[in-house]
Amino acid sequence: MHFSNSQICLISIYVDFTDAENIWKKSCVDLAAVEKDLSLQCGAPLLNGTSQVELLIGRRLNTVTPVLPKTLQPRAVDQDVVWKKETAAKPKQSTSFNQRHRAKEKPRIEIGTELFIWCRNKHDLVTQRSHNTHSVFVEEVGETILRRNRSALVPTPPQQTEASTVPTTTRSGRIVKPVQRLI
Repeated sequence: MHFSNSQICLISIYVDFTDAENIWKKSCVDLAAVEKDLSLQCGAPLLNGTSQVELLIGRRLNTVTPVLPKTLQPRAVDQDVVWKKETAAKPKQSTSFNQRHRAKEKPRIEIGTELFIWCRNKHDLVTQRSHNTHSVFVEEVGETILRRNRSALVPTPPQQTEASTVPTTTRSGRIVKPVQRLI
């Protein structure tokens, strides 16, 4: 089956709709400019070295960028090599994203943990985990059991024990006495 450049670009809109939409907004009504921009976008290679169109139809597009005619000939793309390159790049992309956005793995909330629900300004107790990892079932004090999203929950810190009456000493053994004007 033979695809024209405009058909291929329409196929790639499915793959990258936001890029195609941005190109459309930039070139407003000029349809020739839209087709040119979309063909350039479609022909751009991904991180694995092949373009989206190459993966779809097995050949490169004839864009305004000059290329040798032999590069436009249909050729089989080794899907295993592409898949290996993509899977090798995923962890790097993940760590870069997490560093850029300070994303962290949320600690697991155990059953019986007391939580503070900041949107309701109440302390509640976790009774069970939800099938969804982002929520838990919480029993409100003397009320019903509700499912709550983890974004609204803050684990309460453990209760502070009273300070011991043993005075603080220096390395040499002298007792540290706080200055009276600072007390």
